[in-house]
Amino acid sequence: MVHEQTKRFPKAHRLRKRWQFLSVQNDGYKVTSRFFIGLVMQSALPSDDSNHARIGITTTGRYANAVVRNRTRRLVREAFRQGCMAIPSGIDLVIIPKKHAKFESSTSIFQDLATLGKRVRGYVEKTSC
Repeated sequence: MVHEQTKRFPKAHRLRKRWQFLSVQNDGYKVTSRFFIGLVMQSALPSDDSNHARIGITTTGRYANAVVRNRTRRLVREAFRQGCMAIPSGIDLVIIPKKHAKFESSTSIFQDLATLGKRVRGYVEKTSC
C-alpha cells in the first residue's frame, strides 16, 4: 500500500511566487514537445534545499475556459507527482500548454510530458558537462 504522504504535491515541489516564474521565464532554456513548452533553469535555491525539482504551470485565459485550464494543470501535476516526467533534482521547470493540448486525452498528455521530461534531462546532461 502506498503511504499517504507520497500522494501529495508539497509546496516545496512547486514554484509559487511570481518572481520565481519570471526568473525561469527570463533566464531559462526553452524545451518543447508536441503539446507543451517547458522553460528549464537550474534552481536558484541554495544547494542544501534543492534536493528536488520544482514545477510551475502557466495557462492564460486565452488558452481555454477555467474548466479546461484546471484539467490541464491537474494532468501536468499528476504526471510530475507520479514521476512520469522524471525531472532531475535541482531544476525549476515552468510548463506552458499549447493550444491543441486541450483536445487530447490524458494518456497522450502523459506520454507527451514523458517526452518533455526526457528532453529536459538531455538539456541538463548537456549543460552539466
